[in-house]
Amino acid sequence: MRLRCDKCPDLWVAWWGSQEGCCTTGRARCPGFLAAPPPTCPRARGPATARTAWSRTATTAHRRANGSGASGRPGSTASCQSYPGARPKTACATRATPTCPRTEGPSPDASTTFPVREVATALTAVGAGASYQRAALRARAASGRPLLEGDWGGNTVAEWLDTCAPVVMAEHAETAWPETLVLDSTRFMVTNTWTGTTSVAFNVLGAYGYPAKGHGRPRVWALAAYHRATHVEWEDFLRQLDTSTAPVLVISDGVDEIRNAVRQVWPGAAGTSPPSPFVLRCEHHLRENAREALQADGVAHWGSVRMAALNDAFRSPEGWAAFKATVWPKHATTYQWVQDNDAQVLAQVTARTLLPEHHSTAALDTHLGTVRDHLDSRSFVLRNQRRTTTMLGLIRLHLNGTDSPARYATAMRTWLETHHGTPPPQRTGYDAGTSRRLPSVARQPASLRK
Repeated sequence: MRLRCDKCPDLWVAWWGSQEGCCTTGRARCPGFLAAPPPTCPRARGPATARTAWSRTATTAHRRANGSGASGRPGSTASCQSYPGARPKTACATRATPTCPRTEGPSPDASTTFPVREVATALTAVGAGASYQRAALRARAASGRPLLEGDWGGNTVAEWLDTCAPVVMAEHAETAWPETLVLDSTRFMVTNTWTGTTSVAFNVLGAYGYPAKGHGRPRVWALAAYHRATHVEWEDFLRQLDTSTAPVLVISDGVDEIRNAVRQVWPGAAGTSPPSPFVLRCEHHLRENAREALQADGVAHWGSVRMAALNDAFRSPEGWAAFKATVWPKHATTYQWVQDNDAQVLAQVTARTLLPEHHSTAALDTHLGTVRDHLDSRSFVLRNQRRTTTMLGLIRLHLNGTDSPARYATAMRTWLETHHGTPPPQRTGYDAGTSRRLPSVARQPASLRK
């Protein structure tokens, strides 16, 4: 039975169920307010979802995309077709109707005709370093839509990032910190082309984890974007996951911001011996700092007794004592460096055999270098903190080797089925009050610039 909605006069509505009133007129119900579900495809083994969008210009191919055959009756022999079919001029429904699971996939929201597989491919491309615009152009080309001229189209993928990326990231989301936690950050700078001044655009805070034996492989644990990288941001970063169980070991490059944040998040066990978590300074960074000091004193040449002692300086108390014995007061820079770092190095070489066998931030530094390669050329346009952090979540999956268009598409279809085809709310990720159309006195800075 097909009735026309009085509130939506351009739509012919496929209707099943009781006549309890469409919208506010009382004549017939829109598909967005179905009282009873429509019949499923007889060839389907289980429920799937697809958008219901019937218009008076809808063609046979479009009806097939909603589980109907050539005659428009559900269950006819031609019901298994690729989604989408002909594009309707207007979409009224926001709920899904069961369709054949052999279709290519439902549209992820009620205002576009992109199939789920193209959304999944676009999100995978963003995680691999593609810009929003490039991913959008690829999605338009793959779905047969005309390509846009100029720097347009990126907002489509940005919306998918807000609505669909959390769905595909949920499967591999971390909930607690690992046994060994490596922390570091990388800074992105921008140059004002009008004034020539350079300023901080944002920082990417990263965490790499070594789980306890039998709890998975080492991997990038978390990535997030902040304007600054003070102890306040690091504390917020650490509190994103469950902090009830402290890591055994935290490795950093020695910055005070990380050390202070760790002690703020896990203060209760700081008095134990060794402290838990034990904050270790990266041994590679220690060696490089000592080598630079020796070079400044002119004693870093090949064959130097001090360089030979430096190779074992951070492995045991005896090695550290041997290195200190080679540094004399006349080596002013190195001597001062030893005095400044003696307590820290002595504490960690003493506890070295009691801690997990991880001593460097090298694994995280490598991945942060990849992040920099992905974002450095477009750091100026990345101003939304929530959206940039979500994009970093997709990059994390790529770095860990767990990104897959097929898996992403399956996750989105499952989510749509569970939520009766209703997509997540859109346009919720924008920064309020940052529009260029506002007067400069009323304009707020972007969330990633404050």
